[in-house]
Amino acid sequence: MGSYRFAGESAWAGPATRGRWHVEELVIGVPARNEGATIAELAVALEVGAGWLGEGIRSELVLAYQPGEDDTLLRWQSIPFRLANRVLHGPDGARGKGRNVKQLIRHARQAEAHLLLVDADLRANPPANVGRFVDVRRLARGGMALPLWCRPRGEGNSTDFLACPLLFAAFRARVRQPLAGQMLLTRRMLDTVDVDSLPDDYGIDIALTMHALTQGLPVEQVEVPFPGHEAGGNSRQIMENVASVMLAILARQPVSERRDVSWPKRWWEAQNAPPPSSRSLRALDEDLLPANQLRPIHALLEGPPEEVRDFWCDRLAGAIRSAQAGRPITPLVAGLVTPFLVHAEYRRGTNVDLNGAEAYVVDLCTRLADAVS
Repeated sequence: MGSYRFAGESAWAGPATRGRWHVEELVIGVPARNEGATIAELAVALEVGAGWLGEGIRSELVLAYQPGEDDTLLRWQSIPFRLANRVLHGPDGARGKGRNVKQLIRHARQAEAHLLLVDADLRANPPANVGRFVDVRRLARGGMALPLWCRPRGEGNSTDFLACPLLFAAFRARVRQPLAGQMLLTRRMLDTVDVDSLPDDYGIDIALTMHALTQGLPVEQVEVPFPGHEAGGNSRQIMENVASVMLAILARQPVSERRDVSWPKRWWEAQNAPPPSSRSLRALDEDLLPANQLRPIHALLEGPPEEVRDFWCDRLAGAIRSAQAGRPITPLVAGLVTPFLVHAEYRRGTNVDLNGAEAYVVDLCTRLADAVS
């Protein structure tokens, strides 16, 4: 389908001799598999938000689709889109968010467009979020933009306790949502990416964030309300994917400090504190360990917070040092799984407000940085 234009709109406007302006091309890309429950509402919201961007930005809505077991594709195709739209089909049997995102990156590069990625499982994503990420000045600066939002306590464990502190320890960069399901990748950044080297799984988001940091590209953070999101049961898989990618990158290339990347002071005060998640990770630990090894784990879950914090921080610091020393990544990640789940489950049960939760993340960042410096 060709690009939709209102009557009288053209790629260039104004007299031929003065006032000519360039239309920026934008792909709004949605990677999806088995997201029939949310895809239609999200797509409509994205189209409305794209329409609010104005004539200076021309948008295309693109679904990167992997065949699944529900009606995701049918629901997308039933929408009476007014903007240009298309579907990128993944091969049968191929799975992994990264594969979908790589399709979208390749398509955006071919179209010489910027790319706004939006996860298909986001609920109640307001149309205004499109404009909060995308404006012509940010597109001109290059780099990427990530959200600042508050997730329910007990969700986002790989973000809060792994990716966020590890980025600070490595780069001295404060990036609050480096695994976000919503991010803007400008054309300038996309041109620097080796698409084939990116992971095929959940590690794709952190790989892109670390790429921007290592390349010295701008990494901006945008305050937006958290769209509804139902946490799944894949905490272990996400953690393993993210840890594998981060440790591998730190092992193979030196990093430079990026103290220029930071979140605004007390940014969370403008956010509505979401209710804590009721999801427990305790059963995952019990499935991983034999019965005779569960007693010390249960005792740790009843211990003081400092002990559990240090239990996780020390092991993560050890894995970073081992990776940088050239040890194989796979066994290092395997050794982190139980400490990660124990720490995340303990923090889920803590009685802290939003200030306390954010202060804890900052403290964990600092302690990890000190431990590996």
